[in-house]
Amino acid sequence: MIQFFCGRNGCGKTFAVYQHIRSEQNLKNVILIVPDQSTFMNEKKILNEFGAAAASDIRVFGLERLYEYLSELYNEKHKQRIDDGAKTVLMSLAAEEVSDKLELYAKKAMKADFAELMLSAVNEYQLCAISPKILSETAEKIQDEHLKQKVKESAMIYAAYDALVNQAYSDPNDDLTRLYEILCLHDFFHNEADRKSTRLNSSHPNPSR
Repeated sequence: MIQFFCGRNGCGKTFAVYQHIRSEQNLKNVILIVPDQSTFMNEKKILNEFGAAAASDIRVFGLERLYEYLSELYNEKHKQRIDDGAKTVLMSLAAEEVSDKLELYAKKAMKADFAELMLSAVNEYQLCAISPKILSETAEKIQDEHLKQKVKESAMIYAAYDALVNQAYSDPNDDLTRLYEILCLHDFFHNEADRKSTRLNSSHPNPSR
C-alpha cells in the first residue's frame, strides 16, 4: 500500500511517518520516499529513531535513487550518462542537421552561444515533461505566425537533439520520465489501488517535522 503524508512545514509529518513505520510488522516492506536532497538526513533520522538493526531493513529513496534501483532491479539497459560538454556538442550537431529547415533561427543556429541557449530551453522542457512532439503540437495551435514559427523550429531542433542523445546516452533530466515508464510496466508498489493519503494540519499533537 502506498500512503502519502502531506502537510505544511512543522505540522508533524515526520512524527506521523515514524508512527506509521512502527505499526508495520515487517519493516522490510517499508520504503520511505523523500526529496532527493534529504535522503541522507532521513537515513540518519531513521537510524537514530529505530536503531541499526531496524534501520537496515527500512529503505529510503529519493526519486533519483529509486530510478537507479528499479533500473537495476528490472535489468533496464543503462547508457552512458551524458555530461554538459557532450550536450553542447550534440545540440550544435542537431541545429546543423535541421539548418535547411530553419527560417527564424537560420543565422542564429550558426553562432557559438546558440547551443547553450537551446540547451537551457530544453532543460526547462524536460523538467516540465514537454517532449518534442508536445512542443510541435503546441506550435500548430498558436495563432501568432512569428511565435508559431519560433516554437516550431525549437521543436525541430529539440527532436533532432533528442534523437542524437538517445543513440548513445542517457540524460539525467529524463530520469523521472523513465521512472514513470518503469513503474507503468512493473507492479513494484503492491496494492496500488488501495492508496491512501494522510493530510496533516497544524493541530497535530506533536510538532515534529
